[in-house]
Amino acid sequence: VSASRLVHAGFARKSDQAVYALLRVVSLLLVPAVALLIVPGNEPLLVVVALIGGASAGLVLPPAMLNHLVAERQWAIRRAIPDALDVLVVCVEAGMALDPAIQRVARELVSVHPILASEFLTMTRRVAAGMPREQALHMLYLRTGVDELRGLGSHLLQSDRWGTSVGTVLRTYSDQVRHRRRTTAEKRAATAATKMLIPLMLFIFPVMFIVLLAPAVMQLSAQF
Repeated sequence: VSASRLVHAGFARKSDQAVYALLRVVSLLLVPAVALLIVPGNEPLLVVVALIGGASAGLVLPPAMLNHLVAERQWAIRRAIPDALDVLVVCVEAGMALDPAIQRVARELVSVHPILASEFLTMTRRVAAGMPREQALHMLYLRTGVDELRGLGSHLLQSDRWGTSVGTVLRTYSDQVRHRRRTTAEKRAATAATKMLIPLMLFIFPVMFIVLLAPAVMQLSAQF
């Protein structure tokens, strides 16, 4: 699982797996050591709590950071897919073959969406080296873990299989991706208010109560 997540985060070299394993070991040892340095050594209970909490945090921290990197990279790819499909439709309808069109899209988007452009270039190089397009499209999905790219691959393969217009298929799929992205954004906006309740209750409301009630409490304590 960690190997596939590393690939999804953009770390596809074999040495990256060893580096990630080393980071997990270092985190598991370093975080508890820092926690033990912070707490006083003459409190056995605090030492035990710091050791257990530091070990738990050191164990969870690298996977959490990796998941964050994966989410950021996948979001950047999803944000770039509609623009890439628009350029791809223009290239295909202008008479270009699919593989040169994908390569042209990668060159056009390299400054705006470098992650997706790099993945497209990798795919076209593998096809040029003799890899079947179906396998190259499947490898594109495996390297990114983005469902929209798997859908793109299936649509392109069905277009080749049934002889339908690639431009029409791409235009329809681009509308679907945009609709899905709009729906996702609306869901996030709808749940934003609910997600804000937790930090409000934990951090903002207690501070407000302290600021508002502290003078009254001090006055009452002075009188009694």
